[in-house]
Amino acid sequence: MKKQIISLIMATVVSGATWVSAAQASDGSVHFTGEIIDTTCQVNEGLPNPLEVDLGKVARSSFKSTAGTTSGTHSFQIKLSGCPATLNSVQIRFEGMEDPANLDLLKLSPEAGVAEGVAIELLDGFSNTPIPMRETSTTIYPVTAGNATLNLAARYKSTVADVVAGKANATTDFTIIYP
Repeated sequence: MKKQIISLIMATVVSGATWVSAAQASDGSVHFTGEIIDTTCQVNEGLPNPLEVDLGKVARSSFKSTAGTTSGTHSFQIKLSGCPATLNSVQIRFEGMEDPANLDLLKLSPEAGVAEGVAIELLDGFSNTPIPMRETSTTIYPVTAGNATLNLAARYKSTVADVVAGKANATTDFTIIYP
């Protein structure tokens, strides 16, 4: 009887071990690639941080009581220097607070007297292609002789039909992406 119980226990252990290894079968693999570079580019050397972009004063009536209406576009540049010789291009990603009504837009800073129903849209400066918050730009900016100029733009964009006048300031961080 003792031998039968030991045999039964051994059979249970062996069949359980087989089931566990079958449950851990591989369905595929992932290969990671990348490169560790010596240095990164210097950003806006000699310019104030944060870089100031004045979007001006915009009449509430210019939003035409329609969500998605935009103000005039204001250009600005982010300049890179001292980039590694092996670097041919860069991209950018803005990482500020998203507007809850439109997650692609930068939310205005919460302060007394802030405007409502409007946010800031960031764009590539040449094509006017929007750069959604927290997404890498589709535009690839060339690096030549260790330097690059990222031509960008910003504008207000209404998120509701009835915009409320007030302060319309915001700050965003950005990250230079080395593709």
